[in-house]
Amino acid sequence: MTKTRRITCPLLIASALMVGAYILRPGEQSSGPADASGGQVSHPTQLSSCQTGWANCKDNRDLVEHYSEMPAAIAACRAMADSRSKYGTPEWPWLKFGQFKAGDDFPKTGLITIIEPEAKFQNGFGAMERVTVGCLYDLRSRHVIDVGISEP
Repeated sequence: MTKTRRITCPLLIASALMVGAYILRPGEQSSGPADASGGQVSHPTQLSSCQTGWANCKDNRDLVEHYSEMPAAIAACRAMADSRSKYGTPEWPWLKFGQFKAGDDFPKTGLITIIEPEAKFQNGFGAMERVTVGCLYDLRSRHVIDVGISEP
């Protein structure tokens, strides 16, 4: 059995920060809010190398939580799984594909395996049934290689 880890709040926070963040050039001072001592609050001066290049991530967790293209991979995996639904539209949790294969092979191979254990797909009788969706995604080509849908 493959070990998986749950993506926690840092992915959500990182995504929110990326949407509203701006980048300062090295040596620039922020004109933003002051800290308690009256000095300027410091802001990061550049994106981490993992955010901009998946091969620079130290392990699978680092890639899944920090690589800036993960939301696109998750969206592609969901779309492929949706297209494989035989009966109706699947129901997804708010944070999709919250688990992934543990280890350090994602940055080495460019292939990621992400898992959603809480999706619900309609069965032949019309009832929604909880399933596990696994997705193999190629970071180099930015395409889904395979999606597997199985009962838990």
